[in-house]
Amino acid sequence: MSFTDDLLQGVAAALSAAGVGVYDPARVWTAADTAVAIVADGAVPPVPDRVIVLTDYPIADHASQPNSTIGVQLRFRGAPNDLTGLRTTRDAAYQYLQSLQQQPYGTTHVVQFLRSSSVPMGQDANQRPEYADNYYADTELPPGNRTY
Repeated sequence: MSFTDDLLQGVAAALSAAGVGVYDPARVWTAADTAVAIVADGAVPPVPDRVIVLTDYPIADHASQPNSTIGVQLRFRGAPNDLTGLRTTRDAAYQYLQSLQQQPYGTTHVVQFLRSSSVPMGQDANQRPEYADNYYADTELPPGNRTY
């Protein structure tokens, strides 16, 4: 598994353990599910309505140190016409991630998480509100994956 997979799956599992949603990669979600599904592979599923999708994107690599800043986007989707429920989920994720420090996720060590931006995305065709919160994870990469 890559250090990026370790990061995303680790964050997904930690959010699940904190009660923000349910991370279960083996689960087959249905339209009838009411839990908040957490997905760590970047693909937005059609169901269930309530979902958090984690995606990574590079920000900066240190030239001579084993440090990188990796963007982690949490894309939220709520139940139809339920912006309040979506905000509750976003706030719970924020409470867990904001200023989280010294957290190992597999081979990747997160020095700290900080939210860098939030973007309202409107509603999808099914009237489900969407939002994206972008966090910066300052990381120490494992041996063999360092850029120096």
